[in-house]
Amino acid sequence: MQWYSDVELRNFDLLLIDGPPGTERYSRFGCLELIRSRISKDFLIIMDDGQRQGERDTVANIVNLLRNAGLAFRMNQLQVRSTQTVIAGGRFVAATYYY
Repeated sequence: MQWYSDVELRNFDLLLIDGPPGTERYSRFGCLELIRSRISKDFLIIMDDGQRQGERDTVANIVNLLRNAGLAFRMNQLQVRSTQTVIAGGRFVAATYYY
């Protein structure tokens, strides 16, 4: 599986996942460790290409991770040229209503 392993990040409240190129299953799976170790209680996660199976696999794992961490969130999808899956919690939850 491919993901960016040399990215240095601090805690974040916005994570846009649009690379590396997707894979057939569990695409962009490396984002899970970033979310697990660096997410704030107020967060907005946007996964590009949410219509693809690989990204859907990863989104399902993100949802499980957030639930297990006890974080409240809401999720929605926006379909334009491709599908963006939006997962938000805390003060950013209203972002999921724009679709």
